[in-house]
Amino acid sequence: MRRDDAELVVSWRTEPSTAAMFFSAPPTLEEHLRWFDGPRWGRADYMVVRKDEARPIGVVNFKSIDKKRGCAEAGKLIGDLNSRGLGMATESFAAWLMYGFEMLELRQVLVRTRADNAANIALNKKLGFRLEDTFRSEAADGTQQIFVTMRLSREDSGGHRARFISS
Repeated sequence: MRRDDAELVVSWRTEPSTAAMFFSAPPTLEEHLRWFDGPRWGRADYMVVRKDEARPIGVVNFKSIDKKRGCAEAGKLIGDLNSRGLGMATESFAAWLMYGFEMLELRQVLVRTRADNAANIALNKKLGFRLEDTFRSEAADGTQQIFVTMRLSREDSGGHRARFISS
């Protein structure tokens, strides 16, 4: 992710159906730039680029990277509404997980998502994530929601590597 991606990322985050899935309200452009320019220790943020059109359609990230314990929390967003439902989140997130396990030497990856986000939960399960916990928290829209925590270990991710490397 580059600084000049800021307007696009903020536009994706402020789309109402997308914004509702986050823990925090969407940032303004100024807030995003302040975050981008500040220290982002323990983070890796990349743009997802649609191969057939060579244009950005989303983001993937790792945050709270703990190299000593070999764990991190991951996130994904296909912000381009026309690119949703085409398998691009699965493909890009699988590649991102491979990067985390192989290049960052992570041993476990955690994701948190709203319990009513069935598509995201199904995608995570397809990639091998297992439900770990549920909890109630305030969502970005100020409502109390139920969220789930899912975890994937490096060992459990092995079956997905070959399928996405050859894509």
